[in-house]
Amino acid sequence: AGSHIKDVRGKGLFIGVELDLPDGTPVQMAALAKGLSINVTQKTVVRLCPALTIDQATMERGLTLFEEALAAV
Repeated sequence: AGSHIKDVRGKGLFIGVELDLPDGTPVQMAALAKGLSINVTQKTVVRLCPALTIDQATMERGLTLFEEALAAV
C-alpha cells in the first residue's frame, strides 16, 4: 500500500500534508481512533500543528500514529 502523501509543505511545526485521496476524512477518523487529533482542510490536506514545546519522543509517537492512520485507509 502507498503512503497516500502527495506533498508536504509548511513553516516550522505548522505542516500541511496533501493526500492523493479524494477525501482525507477517513485518515482523520483513523487517527482519532488511535488517539491522534488532526485536522483535514480543503478535503485533501491534513494539518499537523503540534505544540512548540513538544518533545522528540511525543513527536515521533504522533508521526507513527499518523503513518498507521494513513496505512489504515
